[in-house]
Amino acid sequence: MSAPRLMVAQKYPMITYSKFNFSTRPPDWSPVASNAAEADTINKAKEFIKEAKEASPITELQKLSDWQLEVMESPVPVILDCYAEWCAPCKTLDPRLTEKVLSYQEGQLKLVKLNIDSFPQLSTGLSIKQIPAVFLIFKGNVVDMFQGLPDDKTFDEFFQTALLLNSMATDQNIMEDVMSKVKQMITDDDFAQAETVLADSYQLEEWRSKYGTQMIIGLAYCRLFKQDEVRKDTANIRASLENLTEQKIMDCEEFYQDLAYKIDNELERLELIQLPDDREQELRQQIAANESNNQMPNLDDLFDLATHLHGKNRMEEAIELLLEIIAIDRNWNKRAAQTKLTDIFKQLGATTEIVKEGRKKLSKLLF
Repeated sequence: MSAPRLMVAQKYPMITYSKFNFSTRPPDWSPVASNAAEADTINKAKEFIKEAKEASPITELQKLSDWQLEVMESPVPVILDCYAEWCAPCKTLDPRLTEKVLSYQEGQLKLVKLNIDSFPQLSTGLSIKQIPAVFLIFKGNVVDMFQGLPDDKTFDEFFQTALLLNSMATDQNIMEDVMSKVKQMITDDDFAQAETVLADSYQLEEWRSKYGTQMIIGLAYCRLFKQDEVRKDTANIRASLENLTEQKIMDCEEFYQDLAYKIDNELERLELIQLPDDREQELRQQIAANESNNQMPNLDDLFDLATHLHGKNRMEEAIELLLEIIAIDRNWNKRAAQTKLTDIFKQLGATTEIVKEGRKKLSKLLF
């Protein structure tokens, strides 16, 4: 027997060599264990490593079907590392991300690695233009992201945001502190800031379960009173409150009961203003009379009605009437209809759906 085989045979007498094969010890023994006790220790170590991997906060996305569960529905913030095997900066960032994630306590956040070459549809959906691209995703929403190799300040702030999200979702003290600050914002008429905080917090299930009614009332109040008179969307604000029963409102503290009372009064006032009045009926009768006699519409009447409806916050109707005037005679009264329409668009804001649709119709008429 050769020297190497002799050494092995002396250490592991249970192995018998032949020219082409050999018999081994029982299959559950490790090839480096000299006895059953060592084999048992090694097997336990293997099991521990296996369990550690399964519990690890670091996951490689293997299947597209895992995306929903691993990322979108994760109960903790997800650090989504989008990389490629050929990307040198990705390899530089990888140990830095791994070390950072492992430095936190279990259950605070997790790292999901996504190979963009394996999942091009996800890469397209995330609009990735450069890698590495790292996203912070929580409750199905992209909260933050960076591309390339970040400096230490950006890197640390990114992870601080992730931890804050996790804390906000579960920490009762933080919830109470945030809701207290929201009350002060509303009291100070800082409606835009209060709306932002409430809208973000409402995405968290734990917050909705505890403060859902207060948040709905607060959001409706901010949206109703932050807007100019001509921009108040009474229908959508009313719809947002339709599931609030009187009992739910009465279960809230007095501050939110008072807000609900003010909301109801303001909505009733606005809705009353929007009801047809004598002047509207008079103008509509004049327009209808011309139509019944097969006459061209009186553009003065159409313009007066549009102006009247604008004053009553009935924007869609006013826009349609002004578009009708432009379709008949775009140059009428030194383009008064187009000027009025432009003023309304400015008041409502370029991003509102009414304005987007109105601009499309106007472009078709003019071009």
